[in-house]
Amino acid sequence: MDTNLVKIKRMVRAGNYDFTLKADLECRADGLTQDDVIESILTAQFLRAKNSTSAWRQGRREKVFIIDSFNFEGTAIYSKGVIRKLNDHESDFYILISGKRSVRSD
Repeated sequence: MDTNLVKIKRMVRAGNYDFTLKADLECRADGLTQDDVIESILTAQFLRAKNSTSAWRQGRREKVFIIDSFNFEGTAIYSKGVIRKLNDHESDFYILISGKRSVRSD
């Protein structure tokens, strides 16, 4: 299993995560709860990563992690997030920037 996926799962399990307003609104629009998204992360087997293309990012681009997995009821959920260190005295934090029902082409 990808070491970044393991790291993300450990952060999520420990409660070191947060949802952006955008992710929260996407969840609500699709009838999902934050728990649904968290369950899909904890059951994920694969992770994709790409560099951020956000115009809001200044300087070095950060890695955006994409997880397409299922919650405990079998609902396919797509989420994106970034790993950030909030300050020098805290551990890494996983920030969810997107969370919605997956549109799978399987």
